[in-house]
Amino acid sequence: MTAGRTSYETIILRRHPVLLAPRTAAALAGLVAAGFLSETSLARNFVFTIGVWAAWGVLLSRLIWRIAEWRIESLVVTPTDLFLTSGILIRRITSIPIADVTNISLEESILGRLLGYGALILERSGKNQGFHRIDHVPYSERLYLELYSWISSSG
Repeated sequence: MTAGRTSYETIILRRHPVLLAPRTAAALAGLVAAGFLSETSLARNFVFTIGVWAAWGVLLSRLIWRIAEWRIESLVVTPTDLFLTSGILIRRITSIPIADVTNISLEESILGRLLGYGALILERSGKNQGFHRIDHVPYSERLYLELYSWISSSG
């Protein structure tokens, strides 16, 4: 540990809200398109107008579903384990013991650095060897440093 850093016993994070941007943009673009098409001469066709607004309803539903998923997804990190929870209809919890993690890497794109998120790549040993990638992690650099210190002290 370096001077001035605080060590946490449990860290609970939700993935970065930038995950919501594509569906939010699609829903907003659909709203603009539906509004525009409703005001054109095609709006005289009732079936067409209903179809346009139904299509926008599908886009809005996809956004609402993604927001609900985002609210449920979480990353819980303790000095001994890392838990990933997800799923609306079927709850999934993935557990990764810190002792099984042999290496950790951090990837931050330019947009990720600007908005404050990154991806953690965990390399595991034991019977579940391989890599586990966790995308859109907020405060990724701080979490990386904390995880690195826990991995170093457990190994």
